[in-house]
Amino acid sequence: EGRPLLSFGRNDMWIAKYTAFGTLAWAINYGSGGDESIADIRLDQADDIYIGGQYDATMTIGSQTLNLSGAPANPRLPFLIKLNPGTGAPIWALRGNGTAFGNVQSIDIDSLNRPNIVGSFFSSLNFGAIRLTNTVTSGYRAVFSANGTPVNGLPYHDDTKGIAINGNDNIYLWGDFNGNEPVGTNLLSSIGGQDTVLLKV
Repeated sequence: EGRPLLSFGRNDMWIAKYTAFGTLAWAINYGSGGDESIADIRLDQADDIYIGGQYDATMTIGSQTLNLSGAPANPRLPFLIKLNPGTGAPIWALRGNGTAFGNVQSIDIDSLNRPNIVGSFFSSLNFGAIRLTNTVTSGYRAVFSANGTPVNGLPYHDDTKGIAINGNDNIYLWGDFNGNEPVGTNLLSSIGGQDTVLLKV
């Protein structure tokens, strides 16, 4: 069964739902005149769908517009979108805003049904009241309520690529770094070039 999707511009993002029997239930795409990409997808306890990634041109998600207001030239900004599992229609959408670039690389859901996202940014990145700063390319983790309200966030020293949360709300992060990586009161030093790091926070 096919269902054609028409691109809004260049590279759009798309998502499709299939039944347990492999039948297409729905397919939908979102985009703009620029490029959009989804890095991760996650379901919460109610099967609502979260997608996160990066975009570089103003795009409309349902009734919401994710613009580039206040963004630098040639922007690449992170987004987080919550979708209805029955139709793929957006419930809400939000973006980060920074002085250079930012992305979402991974999503997981905690026991309070809150999406936790991780990614990377340069210099500064804001999600509403969450304001992250660093002097180099950095990783971050940000937490939002189920209705999209920013809760809290923390920067990390280098690129944060993944997050996993277990049933006890223990949070595991992984990524890569070179040189020295301050982690709490510890200092990790890379063995050679780019090293991998796993953190429990």
